[in-house]
Order: sequence, then structure tokens, then C-alpha cells
Amino acid sequence: MLVHKDEGVKLEAGINKEKEKEKENEKEKDNDKDKDKDKETNSLIVSIFQSIKCSEDVVDREKSKVGEKCL
Repeated sequence: MLVHKDEGVKLEAGINKEKEKEKENEKEKDNDKDKDKDKETNSLIVSIFQSIKCSEDVVDREKSKVGEKCL
């Protein structure tokens, strides 16, 4: 009787470990997705600021950098 109970406990422990590993893998995938979104967001923000930097000033054209090299 005890032998069967021990086997059941071992089986359950193994299943729990597998579930924990699956959860960890899901968390890692979510973290990777978040990092990709952060990179995309940062790239978009930089692009917006570069557009503003290189845009033409409607009020004072002397401040405009349209003809200058913009990076």
C-alpha cells in the first residue's frame, strides 16, 4: 500500500515540475515580447524627434534645419 502511495506522490511531483517549467517558459516568452515592444516604441519615439528636429519652422525660417544635414 505504501509503495503505491509513494509512486503517486512522485508522479504528482513530476507533473508539478513540468507545469512550473511551462509557466517559466511562458514568462520568458512574454518578457521577450515586452522587450520587442519596448524597442519598437523607442525607435518610434526617436523617429518622431528626428522628424521634429529636421522639420521646417513655419514662424521663423532661420531656425529651420531643412537644408542642413539631419541625423
